Amino acid sequence: MTIKCGACGSENVSGQHNYSSFETHVRVKPEDAGWLNIGSAVKPEKARICRECGHVMLFISPAELSRHSDSL
Repeated sequence: MTIKCGACGSENVSGQHNYSSFETHVRVKPEDAGWLNIGSAVKPEKARICRECGHVMLFISPAELSRHSDSL
């Protein structure tokens, strides 16, 4: 599977890197939650960087998703 940049569509994307930041979660608004429990905070664990435009894409593990998901 080829990963493409979410911003520019380039296939020139780095491999996975461990991700951390000062605020290591994504707050999900109730109206956008859909399959997540309302008020969930999910923590990205990996990141890829587009070598063309610098966009950073964050990835959440399936285990993290299953902890917050009503059903997959």
